[in-house]
Amino acid sequence: MNFKLVESTQNSVIKKIVAFLLIVVLTMFDFILLGTEMVSYAADAVETATSNKNVTFDTYFKDKNGLIITEKDEKINSKDIKLFVRVSVKNDGYFNGTISLEESNFNLKNEILHTSINKIENNTITLNQINSGEVAEFEIGIEPIKEDTINSRFLNMSSKLSINGIYRNIKEKDIKINATREVKLKLTSPYTETENADVNLAILTNKVYELEGTNKRIVQVLVESGLKGNEYPIKENNIEVSVPDGVESVEVNSRGMLVTNGNNETDFTSNNWKYSEKDNKISVSIKNDKEPIKWIKSGKDIIVVTFIMNPEKDVSETEITAKSIISLYNEERTIEGMSLAKIKEEKDGTITTGIKLLEQQIYKGKLYSGENRDYSLAEEIYINSNKVSKEINVEFKASTFGTQNGEIPANIQYKNTRINKADIMRILGTEGSLKISTIDGTVIAEINNQSETDENGYITINYSDGIKALKVTATNAVEPGTISLENTKTIKQDGNSREIIKTYNSIVERMTGSEARIKLKETETRAEIKTNKKALSTLAKNENVEITVILDTNNEKYDLFKKPSFEIVLPELINDINVKSIQPVYSEMFKVINTEVVEGNNKSRIIRFALEGEQTSYTSEVNQTTIIITADIQFDVLAPSAHSAIKMNYTNQNGTQGNYSANQPIEVES
Repeated sequence: MNFKLVESTQNSVIKKIVAFLLIVVLTMFDFILLGTEMVSYAADAVETATSNKNVTFDTYFKDKNGLIITEKDEKINSKDIKLFVRVSVKNDGYFNGTISLEESNFNLKNEILHTSINKIENNTITLNQINSGEVAEFEIGIEPIKEDTINSRFLNMSSKLSINGIYRNIKEKDIKINATREVKLKLTSPYTETENADVNLAILTNKVYELEGTNKRIVQVLVESGLKGNEYPIKENNIEVSVPDGVESVEVNSRGMLVTNGNNETDFTSNNWKYSEKDNKISVSIKNDKEPIKWIKSGKDIIVVTFIMNPEKDVSETEITAKSIISLYNEERTIEGMSLAKIKEEKDGTITTGIKLLEQQIYKGKLYSGENRDYSLAEEIYINSNKVSKEINVEFKASTFGTQNGEIPANIQYKNTRINKADIMRILGTEGSLKISTIDGTVIAEINNQSETDENGYITINYSDGIKALKVTATNAVEPGTISLENTKTIKQDGNSREIIKTYNSIVERMTGSEARIKLKETETRAEIKTNKKALSTLAKNENVEITVILDTNNEKYDLFKKPSFEIVLPELINDINVKSIQPVYSEMFKVINTEVVEGNNKSRIIRFALEGEQTSYTSEVNQTTIIITADIQFDVLAPSAHSAIKMNYTNQNGTQGNYSANQPIEVES
């Protein structure tokens, strides 16, 4: 009796537990269904209809939880933004077509990430055929457009994607398909709350000069302001500069406003700045508010502030500060930065210089080959004040090669100089002139109001052979500004061996008061291997298989080839190979030698040959030395299908490595 009572109680407890578990499971199942319906609802909310009910098309983004969205915020420097596309064919038939991107603030990357895509070119996706019952859903990499000139709406705009193609139904009838969808991408600032503006203040001048018969102390500061990386368009840059006590008058000029609006120094006027004696502060305002707006990726806003003071005023240890407050487009907050400098010793900086490199690095390829190599740079003279009567006298010194242990003389010669005549006349006045001479004083050219220009207002001076250094002199300036000489130089053969050239690490450029270095980079050896077949059969002889070897010598970053050797390793399980020919093209300097075919591991075959000779100059891409190997290949009939490759091992006596390799994937089909 007692036993039965316990059994009944146990059954009751078990039933209750089972009932509870059933309730929990059913409840969880309801939640799962609800979640599924929520995701499904989000997907269904995207329009999918096209001009025919049997073909659907939609495009969208996904949020971090995988939820479908048609509007997305992304930092403008993001590298991994994905757009999603879905095309389906219902009921019967099949579809072939394209999807095109229009009116967009981003471009489609050409990388193919799905088998439904045939190719991506010029923002157009060409689809592979989509058959009845298939749903092609794929992602595409996109990248924000970063032009120097944009419309501000570009930062937050809708983009159109249009599908066009032919749907063939079960009745073999071709039906045109079209539809357009929109997605919206907001490109936001990559700068965080803790980022500061990039501000630098330097003391240019602290000296007493005679101004119009009276001695005055001139103090000048240079202020450079911008954003690190210049990765987002600036709406306005407000710069505040503190004013020392005892200042009698103030002048402000600019060397350009590249980072904010791309304007040059002549666009800076008195409307851009004001001096508050009450606050002892200069306020400079640089705006970028005219559509289309500018977004230059390099450079800074640069201003020069001149304080004119009593000559007896002691300004030593006086601290001057500069503050920059930068407003960005589509951002409520500002990015700020500050810099300060103390006035120390007396200093004359009313005329300074600078070198702007148009190439930061050069590969040594043409130095090794002995070919002439031109490069350009701007050597600039900054007239920071026209108040001081001073003749301009600047030397452009001979270039040298920098090494780890010092410098080596270089056979680098001036080829030509371009100068904007309007800038010269504005700064020197219509009565002024500028002379370019050799270092010993022989005048090569004089620029004045009578000098003729090209259609763009430039004067070009061409130099005779052998000019390695120059002297520039000019009359007193009537306006502050920048005299820029756009110089082209030529690196000529200097007779040094390859081993000596390997020690060069830079080209050193100097002018009075300035120095800059162009990095010299080592070359690399590269060759490619290609074939005219994507697959080789094991069931039949593969006739006239062409294996093409291309020596990459269309760019100075690659080594030219000297006495190279090659080893072409074919896939395994080959019963027989007949090499019909090894034919070089564009190879007048080479002769094919030492050809042989040997057996490798597991019945692979290796084709070996070498080239006697040496390349002495670079070529265009279409004229690169090419070796075409033509062969008949017979596999073992029992060889299995495989993802294989034709491998090329090669050497180059001009290379820094002993051996190199390259692969060409190929399918082996049984």
